[in-house]
Amino acid sequence: MVFSNSVETLGQAYLIPYKKNSKNFAEIRKQAIQLSIAEGISTKKYPNRLKASWGAVSVSFNKKKNLSELKENWKNEFQNFKNDGYRIGSEKPSITKQGELNFQINLSDDIDYVFATPVKPELTEYPTIERVAEAIIESKPTYDTYVKENYSNGIRVSSDERLIELIK
Repeated sequence: MVFSNSVETLGQAYLIPYKKNSKNFAEIRKQAIQLSIAEGISTKKYPNRLKASWGAVSVSFNKKKNLSELKENWKNEFQNFKNDGYRIGSEKPSITKQGELNFQINLSDDIDYVFATPVKPELTEYPTIERVAEAIIESKPTYDTYVKENYSNGIRVSSDERLIELIK
């Protein structure tokens, strides 16, 4: 999955709430680190980090809420962060230098923020859906299961019906 500022058809995902409401930055950072561990950004060798050479945990804050203290603390976590590799071609990077998602997410009033994990694409242009299917087939059994499970659970990306058809 790639986060992009140049696609016309947006994807669809589910937001999963944390079990515990967190209002202070230390608790929110702890949540972000848990995601970082799950995604392989934070490891035993590099513990408690939110960014790696290939990807980062980023955040999108609800624009309707005053979360200035949280935003400032998050920004401090991303000092000296280089975001220019988080794009393909000349599009805007999917993450800002402050570690925030660089595209619009409309959050409902009961959600303060969401995390996502953009990675640096190793492409110079977006692949065709046929090339994506080819790569998934080559990776079996890993990514075909991932894609099919996402699809069956309502997680949508551009051209996913065609992709499912091609990898069957």
